[in-house]
Formats: sequence, structure tokens, C-alpha cells
Amino acid sequence: MCRAGDRRLRGNRGGVLRDGELLMRLRTAIVASLTGVLCLAALAALGLLTIRHVPDFYQRALEVDDVDERRASDELLRRVSALANQVRHEGRWSVVLTVRQLNGWLAVDRAENHPTLLPPDVTDPRVAFGANSASVACRYSSEWLSAVFSVDFGLQVVEPNVVALRVLRARAGRMPIPLEHVLDAVTTVARDLDLRLRWYESDDGPVATFEIPPVEHDGARFSVDHIELSEGRLFVAGRSVAVDQSSDPNDAEPTPELADHSGSNDKRQR
Repeated sequence: MCRAGDRRLRGNRGGVLRDGELLMRLRTAIVASLTGVLCLAALAALGLLTIRHVPDFYQRALEVDDVDERRASDELLRRVSALANQVRHEGRWSVVLTVRQLNGWLAVDRAENHPTLLPPDVTDPRVAFGANSASVACRYSSEWLSAVFSVDFGLQVVEPNVVALRVLRARAGRMPIPLEHVLDAVTTVARDLDLRLRWYESDDGPVATFEIPPVEHDGARFSVDHIELSEGRLFVAGRSVAVDQSSDPNDAEPTPELADHSGSNDKRQR
């Protein structure tokens, strides 16, 4: 039993705490609590900075002058018009599109004449091309989030009119996004475009193969058999063949099922 005036407190296990020991424990508890709060604040700030990061290629694309963007957009439209004339003739055809032209079209003609291509909460899409790879980015804005989302991918023609799309990575700012969300989005777009799509898992990540429907234009049917990505440019080539105008397209043989391009690396089918 403590005598009057004895300035000691009993601990939880019956031990006696002197004033100095009690103050030390209080200080320790306060410091630990403050440290935890500061750590949580630092993590929140780091996450905010991470998700607010803007890829370098995207920032550079947004800084292009409006006049240059319109000029580049017009160049792309002229290239596409020339390609439409080229594929009418039997034989080989090809076209080279640059990042500058595509980003100009995305900024000008798409925004002015095709605004419904993207949902209203997705703005300012831009692309970049490297050796055998491409990146696409856009800004997503909602009531609780505003961030630049980017996806890196590769493209390859595996047989005429059959393209393999390899998803490499996806990010919101610097923060990685689970690829399942990207795969679901690609599947939805393919369904909306009525493209037959197959997913398989390779050692390098998920791959989708999809078939480009045969296109006929002014008595010619053209197919795509080569896609090449290099620094700042996209090269696409194919062949046009004459179509017998007297034949009924409904009598044509059905398009065969897509071949299995998974090879020995095939692990998973989506």
C-alpha cells in the first residue's frame, strides 16, 4: 500500500513506476504515434506523386504548337487518302505514318470530327513508337481521380490479316495497373468492333490475336501482311487482289478459324 505523498504508480503487473519512468513511457508512446502518422502521410504523398506522374513522351506531345498539330493532322489525312487510292490497284501497297501525324490527328481531326470515339472522361490521347513497341496514353478524370493512364504494347502480323497484340505493361502515372483490367478493355473493344479475338499467355506476357476482316474497295480486296514499329514511325504493308464482280460475296468460302499461334509458350487461354 502506497503511503501518502509517495509519488509512484503501480505498473500493470504490480511493479511500481516512478515519475521519470512514467514520463519516459508517455514520451515513447507519443513519439511512436507521431512517427506512424508521419509515415502514413509520407506514403500517401508518395502515392499521390506516383499517380500524378506524366510520362515524358506524353508531356512532349501535349506541348506541340496548335498550328503544328493541325498541319500534322492534315498530312495524315492526305496519307490515308493516297492509301485509299493505292489499294484500289492490284499488287503491293504500303504506307508510313509518323507519331507526329498520328498525334496531330488525335489532337485536331479526332477531337473536332470524331468526339464520340472516346468516353467523355477520357481526353487528350497520344501515342509513341519505339523499336518493335508502342505506347498510348490519355488523361482520365473523375470526381475522385485525375491521372494519365498509359499502356505499352507490341504489334506483329503472324499471317495475312491476323495481328498479334502483346500487352507489355500498364500504368496510372508510375503506379502499375493489373493487366487484367487492360485485357478486359481490349476484349470489350474487339467485341464492339466485331473482331474475333483470342488471348493466350506467353513467357513475355499476355498476347491477343485478332483477325482484320477482309476489305473490298472499288473492285479490289486488300489484306495486311506486315506491320513494323520503329522510332517515331509505323510502317504497314499488304497486297490487293482483284475481285470478281460477278460473284456473290455470300457464296464465298467462310473464313477459317484463327490458327493457334501460342506455340510452345502457350500457358493460358482467356
